[in-house]
Amino acid sequence: MDRPEATDPSPSPAGTGPLAPVPLAPVQPATVPPATMPRDYDSDPGRFLASASVPTEDVHAEVAARADGSFLPAADGSAGAGAALYTLYHCDDPCRPIAEARRVLRPGGLLVACAPNRNSNPELADVVPDWGQASSFDGEDAPRIVRSVFGAPGDAVQVERWDGPFVTLSAPAEAASFLRVHGMSEEAAHAAAASLDLPLALTMRGCLLYAVKAA
Repeated sequence: MDRPEATDPSPSPAGTGPLAPVPLAPVQPATVPPATMPRDYDSDPGRFLASASVPTEDVHAEVAARADGSFLPAADGSAGAGAALYTLYHCDDPCRPIAEARRVLRPGGLLVACAPNRNSNPELADVVPDWGQASSFDGEDAPRIVRSVFGAPGDAVQVERWDGPFVTLSAPAEAASFLRVHGMSEEAAHAAAASLDLPLALTMRGCLLYAVKAA
């Protein structure tokens, strides 16, 4: 795949966090030793993740860049780990940033991704516009999508699902903030929050995915 020069990637849309003011720039390869992965993956996600973890004392985090996830300004095989948490459903084609993540991972490197299900938070179905509508990377489809990229011999993908009352909205302001995450305007979120019978326990559904590049 042809990629633009690392010094001129297309910026990702609309962030206001600590990376927002960071200029687009190349990234130096991180000084992270390759992860050592066992060949006998079992069904325990905790063991799987621990096996793939990279020693944090060797990670140098001084260098940061803001870039299009489909064109990462990093060399092939230069990263020990990556994360795409609550992110990939913003992409029209999530396979592109997943493929880029795999490209920059070292052999044995780990990508962690996650996504909510379409049927997460059913208690809010009557107040969240388009609740239940499919996105490009829902928890129901995420494992298939990630495995379509991490599909080379020796690659491994493990899924950890969640389904339970993990969040309780206790006050109108808290509920409004939560509804804002679903794309509601501030005015609409506060109006919807006022209509809820609080406290309200939410049934959160989704999955974590641990994808390891073949060693």
